[in-house]
Amino acid sequence: MLMCLAASRLFMDFEAFSGAFLASVFPGCSHFWQELVYAGSKGRPGMPAFYRCPVPCGKVYSLDIASCPKCGTSSKVASIQIKIREGGRGTPSHSRTFPPGTPKRIIRDAEEAMKQEIRGVVAAGGDSASLRQNLTLGDIWRRWHAAATIPGTKIRRSIKDYEARWRDHIEPEFGRSPLTALTAERVQDFFRRLSMKKARRGGKTLSQGTRRHILLMLNQLLAFAFEKKLYPVVAEFRPTKGIIIPTNPDGKGIALEPEQCRMLWNLMNRHEYRSSRFAENLPAARAALKFAILTGRRKGEIANLLASEIVGDKLVMPGSKTKNGKPLTVPLSRAALNIARAAMKNGHTLIFAGPTGQNIYDMMEGFWRSLKRSCADTEGLEWLAAVRIHDLRHTFSSFQDAELGELDSMILTGHRSRKAHEGYHHAADSRLRQGVDALEQVVLGGNKKSPKR
Repeated sequence: MLMCLAASRLFMDFEAFSGAFLASVFPGCSHFWQELVYAGSKGRPGMPAFYRCPVPCGKVYSLDIASCPKCGTSSKVASIQIKIREGGRGTPSHSRTFPPGTPKRIIRDAEEAMKQEIRGVVAAGGDSASLRQNLTLGDIWRRWHAAATIPGTKIRRSIKDYEARWRDHIEPEFGRSPLTALTAERVQDFFRRLSMKKARRGGKTLSQGTRRHILLMLNQLLAFAFEKKLYPVVAEFRPTKGIIIPTNPDGKGIALEPEQCRMLWNLMNRHEYRSSRFAENLPAARAALKFAILTGRRKGEIANLLASEIVGDKLVMPGSKTKNGKPLTVPLSRAALNIARAAMKNGHTLIFAGPTGQNIYDMMEGFWRSLKRSCADTEGLEWLAAVRIHDLRHTFSSFQDAELGELDSMILTGHRSRKAHEGYHHAADSRLRQGVDALEQVVLGGNKKSPKR
């Protein structure tokens, strides 16, 4: 007995000496040496994965054994656990448990992935606390969401967009995934499948803007976790690194011609749902979209517009409801004001609301899709198929640019910078034609006036 204790003590001294020696000669290698020594001292060289027999037995045994050596229970009902230490005795350990029946191939792959993760974190000098806590991306989301919804937080004004992206796309894929399971290959595969996924509304594939927002969210969540010391991987090991979703050059929006605006207005007045199921939603959705044409407001702003925000003949919106976070006060035309006042008679808190006072955001989408379907085969209305509700804002902005100039138009749209406003400027074909015809007259002598500078 004494000889065994002495031998054990001698081995521990050798382990500590060898680790220190290698660390001094080859910096960064001591962890790998100690990990191998630790595995060997347990009699499982190169095998950190093992069966754990169900309670009350709880016996741990090798994956090569078909049944528990203590109670004889088949290994088919035993869970499988992987346990790896960062170094020798006393260093942090990391474990992961798999349900009974998990194929050994998956266990071996997970074991190798864990080793690479731990080695990468330790080599990078990171704190591996999250590896031991086994935090999931869902845990990080809940902490981030709690911080983002504090009044005054910069991200608070668009929190609903973040919640929708999380609920519809990120949570089903990564919500229960440990942070250490977010490998670059898995994230790249997720975005590859995302490019083919159908949107919840409309049946089309997700836009590049939506996919860019999802990528931004993942980066923000990982950056938040790293800032709070919950995620140990430094930028060089970030799983989203290298993923780029280019901007769609054709996704700038459309500005309707004046004649198209008149046609659209008349179509809205005449359009009726084919089914009576949603007929009660029709008046509010129609009024909201006509209000969008006349004011250029965003769909979400109109759907959440309160009666108290119509002051006299002006629209007064607080900064908490605008995209740029700044209060907005703009005049309303007589027609827009009449539409809003007529809608206020519904007696609900929201100006544009459903029959029971519910938000009409989805009703606006439903009316718009129904309108486009009814005109799909109509000659002369082919242009309507490519028009979105948000293009009504593009149309409003482009018209005000021509009438008032860029700076005054920015006041009406609420844009704070010219760069943001430029994306909404579209010159009408008739206006461009007027310009080239005027130059033709000057060049050919039909008009002696020189062009304006």
